Amino acid sequence: MKSRIVLIEDNAYEADILNASLAQLNYHYQITYFSNPLQAYKYLHATSEKIFLIISDMHMPKLNGLELRKMITDNKKLRTKSIPFIIFSNTASPNEIREAYTNGVHGYFQKPEKIEEAIKMLDIIIKYWQRCKQPDKLDDN
Repeated sequence: MKSRIVLIEDNAYEADILNASLAQLNYHYQITYFSNPLQAYKYLHATSEKIFLIISDMHMPKLNGLELRKMITDNKKLRTKSIPFIIFSNTASPNEIREAYTNGVHGYFQKPEKIEEAIKMLDIIIKYWQRCKQPDKLDDN
């Protein structure tokens, strides 16, 4: 079973850039896209599929990236899956970054303006998490 990258982005254009960047990297992760963070949460809670990484926008209507992260952390079932949670945002204010890390975000990245930059950034992130030891992936070695 292939692992998935869950992409949560309410802006279709920015989601297209991230999807295209991930496709060009050719890591063979299946991408599951949500424009609504609450739908993503319901999927994460219900699925038995392996989730490799969550990439979420910070600013979305109704439920932002940090609120989603808090919901995941507050849910014992999801918390024990130890899924890396990365924020991709157009803004990167010091206060937002501090708040994100205070709430258990594993990385905070400002969205690149060019697809080439997004490819390089996502490549580094994916390689890092492929090598990182995590509790729910100890049997995969």
